[in-house]
Amino acid sequence: MLSLISMQSKNKISLIIFCSIFVGFLGFFVFRILSVQYQQGKTIFTPQQIHTVLQPPQGAIQATVTNLLGKVGKEGRNDTSFHSITKPTTLIEGESLSATDSGSVSVQFNNIAVLSLGTNTELDYLNGLPNALVVRQPKGTISYDTALNIKPFSIRSLGLLTQLINQTKATIVTNTTEQTVYVTVIKGTVTLAYSDQNNNTQVEKLNKGQKALFDNNASTLTLE
Repeated sequence: MLSLISMQSKNKISLIIFCSIFVGFLGFFVFRILSVQYQQGKTIFTPQQIHTVLQPPQGAIQATVTNLLGKVGKEGRNDTSFHSITKPTTLIEGESLSATDSGSVSVQFNNIAVLSLGTNTELDYLNGLPNALVVRQPKGTISYDTALNIKPFSIRSLGLLTQLINQTKATIVTNTTEQTVYVTVIKGTVTLAYSDQNNNTQVEKLNKGQKALFDNNASTLTLE
């Protein structure tokens, strides 16, 4: 009988010791999990600042900015606003020019075209690839004089696309207040394209001496 009681006591003690060890290990693991979560909650993630300098695509044409008069501004590919320029410089794809009410400037694409910007005028250089040069004329007056045997030179003005091929001289006036674009062909031939009110593409060719008025609100083109 005494031996049986002694054996039961030993079993109880062993069970108590096992339970104590198990609870100890369980408590340790719970503590570690809570500790890691707490430390992660305190950690502040600070991303590494990376400064990327954007460059035009390989083969893009670089234009020359000349004949600066009055107040002229330039916005580079990595600029957030226009800054004043007073000396001849370059213009690459993704950059813009701005002439104020007292300024004017010329842009030369060697052996391709010469652009003369009047006052209160902006120019965005959109695509510099030689076979598909594209600029945007958000506002103002620009005279375009292209050379002989060139690839299409395209101008976007509001909802109108003007394309110059071969030796052509034309003037485009973009009026943002009235939402109109006025095109005058001085020499050569230009092609105009736009989407009408039914979203159908309309194409019109103008020859020397012809003029056209594009109404951006009505999506109409009137020849003169």
